[in-house]
Amino acid sequence: MKMGKTADKLIPNPKARLREQVREVMRWHHYSGRTEDAYWQWIRRFIFFHAKRHPKEMGAAEVSAFLTHLAVQRNMAAA
Repeated sequence: MKMGKTADKLIPNPKARLREQVREVMRWHHYSGRTEDAYWQWIRRFIFFHAKRHPKEMGAAEVSAFLTHLAVQRNMAAA
């Protein structure tokens, strides 16, 4: 596992799959396994909501659409 590290951030291996990149960053920040799993589930929901597009291809508009969907359709709190 080759990672580019600086004093305050990590650059995950660009050749790794998205899941592995997320895992590298989460572990570098010392998040718990349960937190890592919860974050990954939200990332998956976001990807599937946008018809399996890669997050690199999306931006603020897609994030806003997803959050609006959660607030309006799923009745989740905006906080």
